[in-house]
Amino acid sequence: HYASLVDGFDANCPKAKLFYMNTTPWGRVKNVAGEYVTGGKKNDVVRRLNRLAEKGMREKGVEVLDAYTLMSANLVHLYGDDDCHYKDDGYRLIAKLIANRFDACFGTPGKE
Repeated sequence: HYASLVDGFDANCPKAKLFYMNTTPWGRVKNVAGEYVTGGKKNDVVRRLNRLAEKGMREKGVEVLDAYTLMSANLVHLYGDDDCHYKDDGYRLIAKLIANRFDACFGTPGKE
């Protein structure tokens, strides 16, 4: 389905620059040391789907923004109490990932 989505943009918006941001980690569990780490059955599904989607997007020439790795590295500090949604800092980190890539690709408006 990802391929047909990209094909639709290519056909109807040929000058569009597409990015794909993969899915962030789902769930956290405590390891033997009592520290939170990325894990759980649902996260295994997320990782598998990310691999498939990333492969398809790269084959179509779409750049992948790796939010999964970014959030995994900071998970213990970013997850809210429900182990599903992020705290404000988590959403800021995702926004920064997107903004930095857009700035690198398109430049920052107002800067010369």
